Amino acid sequence: MLTDRRSWFIDLIAQHLMLSGISIFFAGTIGLSLGILIFERKRLAGIVLGIVNAIYTIPDIAMFGFLIPLLGIGNKAAIVAITVYAQLPMVRNTYTGLNQVDADIIEAAVGMGSTRRQLLFKIQLPLAFPVILSGIRNMVVMAVSVAGIASFIGAGGLGKAIYRGIATNNQQLMIVGSLLIACIAIFLDFFFGALEKLSNSRDRRKHRKGFGVLSVILVIVIAFVSCSILSDVKNKKITVGYDNTAEEAIIANILILLIENNTDITVEEMGDLAGGETVMMPAARHGEIDIYPEYTGTAWLTILKHDNIPDQEEMNRRIKDEYKKEYDLTWYGMYGFNDSYGIAVSNKVAKEYGLETYSDLARVSKYIKFGAEPGFYERSDGYDGLCREYGFAFRSSSEINFSLKYKALEEKSVDAIIVFTTDGQLYGADVTLLKDDKNYFPKYLCGNVVRVETLKEYPELYPVLEMTNGILNDSTMSRLNKEVEVDGREPAEVARAYLKSKGLIK
Repeated sequence: MLTDRRSWFIDLIAQHLMLSGISIFFAGTIGLSLGILIFERKRLAGIVLGIVNAIYTIPDIAMFGFLIPLLGIGNKAAIVAITVYAQLPMVRNTYTGLNQVDADIIEAAVGMGSTRRQLLFKIQLPLAFPVILSGIRNMVVMAVSVAGIASFIGAGGLGKAIYRGIATNNQQLMIVGSLLIACIAIFLDFFFGALEKLSNSRDRRKHRKGFGVLSVILVIVIAFVSCSILSDVKNKKITVGYDNTAEEAIIANILILLIENNTDITVEEMGDLAGGETVMMPAARHGEIDIYPEYTGTAWLTILKHDNIPDQEEMNRRIKDEYKKEYDLTWYGMYGFNDSYGIAVSNKVAKEYGLETYSDLARVSKYIKFGAEPGFYERSDGYDGLCREYGFAFRSSSEINFSLKYKALEEKSVDAIIVFTTDGQLYGADVTLLKDDKNYFPKYLCGNVVRVETLKEYPELYPVLEMTNGILNDSTMSRLNKEVEVDGREPAEVARAYLKSKGLIK
């Protein structure tokens, strides 16, 4: 895995260290300043420490989510989130270290005529340094770990490998990404641990050689990261974003390959974005993403918040008109497949209860354990509406990551799951796809959402986007998804092979 994708992982490591390093710098500077402030003005200590402690109790993934409406997606929001989240050990240890300085030493220094500034910088901070360094050590490890979630909002780093592994059911990607983050954290913990030991040691000469070796290694790592970043500087003109699903990764790579093979436009890929339209729509409106794949059902019900379902031709027309009027976005290029929602049960459950339709499932729903991804419970056409339409009263309902729902069904953690009708895992799985006999779910036709400003700036995109019209159908999309989700192939590899087979790229 590492050998085959060396350059990709090197790039992710460089991104991860850059994110962590910038965040550590800001967190250290702010945390040290706050620690000194509340030491000097102790009446503020309870308030500041209370706020910092409260922030630390917020789940890190929620912290990233809170910042999306304010800062959009990408590295900026990730750096702010990591900086805020890493404040606790720095503020607390600075305050504690300064408070632990011997009062007799302070009194003697004051008696010798030291000013308040001299007292702080020449006596208190140096004596408190071992405790402050312990806080820095904890802060560094925390920042490196939390940076693994940065890909949730479109930032770089090794979290991208983990999220892609989850999305494509690739255990190797998840393991390698996690191990690399752990190795970075362990190395930095060891480095700052050695520095902490040196700062506490009376015989500093004894440890100076070892610390020197560690310093050389750290300098080499920093130089490596800098060179990797500088060597990768490109004139990136447009950005294609996509959700953290195999299907959207394949679609996005098809589009990227078509653009790069038919224009001189350089494409930046911003993928594996958790949160779907709730992340990509704001990102497109803020200009952080130029193009992303979207589905008509999602646009109509979730984004535009309509509750009626017109005929498909009218829906498509109104979606395009309203996106352009309200968001300065347009739809251009429809791929040709419908990836709607469906309900699947294991073959054993289907046979046991005689299930063929949703209405059949409603009849026995009190015996059925239901599972769906978290987003389904928030949709206007999601769990609540579905239950009202069919009268479902499930025995229990669970939130399950989309990449784990088939495994949950196989392990009998649930009896019925929400699926997408082009899921690759439907092939070969021991499941029955039930019929939506009341036609509750609308069609989810996939197309390209593009910033109007981007099309004005790069009109050469029009013929490329037109090439995506009807390029796929339901069965083909399912097959391509299977190659990623089940067979373990990379989305870019699958996209390239398909386009070559259609004669659309060389």
